[in-house]
Amino acid sequence: MHIVKLDAVDSTNRFLKDLCHAADPDNFTVITARNQTAGRGQMGATWVSEPGQNLTFSVLLRDLELPVGDQFVINIAVSVAIVSVLLKHHIADTSIKWPNDILAGKKKVGGILIENVISGSSFYTIAGIGLNVNQVNFEGFPRAGSLKCATLKSFDLDLLLNEILESLRYHIGFIHEPDYLLTYYLGYLFNKDRVAVFRQGTATFNGIIRGITPAGELIVETEDKMHHFRLKEVEMQY
Repeated sequence: MHIVKLDAVDSTNRFLKDLCHAADPDNFTVITARNQTAGRGQMGATWVSEPGQNLTFSVLLRDLELPVGDQFVINIAVSVAIVSVLLKHHIADTSIKWPNDILAGKKKVGGILIENVISGSSFYTIAGIGLNVNQVNFEGFPRAGSLKCATLKSFDLDLLLNEILESLRYHIGFIHEPDYLLTYYLGYLFNKDRVAVFRQGTATFNGIIRGITPAGELIVETEDKMHHFRLKEVEMQY
């Protein structure tokens, strides 16, 4: 595992993608930055992080040999890897909010951006991870939190990064056993089997999360039937 530490970068995912175009980095090459100035979440959402207080890093995953329709298992593996570490640190009420936000209670402490890239004849995945660790001020972001907010203690960023990377390496080893990973993902899934309010466009409705499909669609039960929702088609109100 090769770790490149940067003082500042616009996006660790973009830096790693550019590195892949210019060179041939090893599998599990990691780019981490003390300050990420243009971090991104799912569907172009912005990820804001206070310099030197949190973890912002990207991991290169190669030779996964997954069919196109099965690639959501990467999201599952990365999410479960992070939650497993947080549980070891006794972060209360840790869960995964579909598809891959990490919560402590009802506060978002982490986010994951998976980018699958085809370049010529090669295919690789970049897993970008942002984790709020020691930051305590989230003015303007009422749903944001951090590990320090949840535990009232500070964390060694380097040690925590190493723990997450080891957990990630372990869980990625099970991507060809998706049922195994899915069992854990569903066990950590926020609001599973509970009545929740969902928004679709301008309409709201009550439903119960029953699971996810292999393609990562959210399965929601309403009074009339089971619905399958793709990313950003529906938003849970919480």
